[in-house]
Amino acid sequence: MYDSTSVQKKDGNGSVSSNSQIKLGVVIIARNEEDAIGNTIQSFIEQKLKPAKIVVVDDGSTDKTFEIAQSFEKVEVISFSHNHENWVDKQDLALVINTGLNELKDLNLTHVMISSGDMVYPPEYNYEICNYMRNHLEVAISGGMVNGEYSYRPRGAGRIIRADFLNSIGFCYPVLHGYEGYLLYKAESMGYKVLALKINMKTQRKSGTRYSNYHFIEEGKACKAMGYSTLYVFGKSFILARSDPVNAIRLLRGYMSQVKPYEKDLRDFIRKKQHDLIFNQKKEILKIIFRK
Repeated sequence: MYDSTSVQKKDGNGSVSSNSQIKLGVVIIARNEEDAIGNTIQSFIEQKLKPAKIVVVDDGSTDKTFEIAQSFEKVEVISFSHNHENWVDKQDLALVINTGLNELKDLNLTHVMISSGDMVYPPEYNYEICNYMRNHLEVAISGGMVNGEYSYRPRGAGRIIRADFLNSIGFCYPVLHGYEGYLLYKAESMGYKVLALKINMKTQRKSGTRYSNYHFIEEGKACKAMGYSTLYVFGKSFILARSDPVNAIRLLRGYMSQVKPYEKDLRDFIRKKQHDLIFNQKKEILKIIFRK
C-alpha cells in the first residue's frame, strides 16, 4: 500500500534525470483526536504519492485516538506519555515531533512531512508539493494553505521538508522556543528558500482553538530566542493591539523574558532580514500585515 512514486530530479547542471524517487515519510502528532484522526490517516492512504511510512505519535491521549490510529494497517503508532500537560504552544512539543522523526531517520527518505491529527489533505497534496520541490532544488521547506487562511510561509501542519536539509541539522527539531520558525529561518540562512504553495488542505476544526492562555507569551519568547528585531516585535505588537490589546501585552511580556537563545549567526541573520523588510521592502511587509 505504501510505495514510493518514481519521479525525475535535476542534477547539478540543472538537467533532469529519471532514475530517482521521491520517498516521503510522515509524522502525525495527535492528542485527543478521536473525532479527527481517522480522517487524517485516511487522507494519507488516498494520496497519489503514498508515504513510505506513516508514524502517529499519540501525545498522551485520554480518548480513543491511539486505538483508532492503530486500526489502520501499516501505520506505526507510538504512545508518547500520559503524564504531562498539553504542550500546545510550548517548546516541549518538539519532543513529540522528534519521537516520530526518530522512526524515520534511517529510511533514506527524500522528504519528511509533519502533520497534526486534525488535517485532511487532497489526494494530490503530497505529489504536487514534493514534485515542485524536486523541480526547485533551492526549496528546502514547503506546504499548502488551509482553506480560507492566507499563509506566506509554510505552517507547521502540512509542512514538507527536504530530508537532506533536515539531516544537516540533526534530523530533529530543537527543543527551544520557536522551533517551527527556527526551521524556516535556518533553511534561509543556509541559502535555501521556503514557501507556501496554493494547494489547499483542510482542518477539521478552526485554527487556534487549542491555543492556551499563554500562546502569545510563548510567541514572544520565540521571538526573543530567535533574535527578532525589537522594532519588528514592537510593530507586530502594535498591529495586534488594534484588535487584541491584552494579547499584544502578552506578546511583549514574552519578548522581555529570559530564554535560551539560538546561535548568534542565526539571530544576526534574522535581525538583518527583518530590518531589510522594514526599511527596504515596505510593500512586502504590507502584504504580510494585510494578508494580500
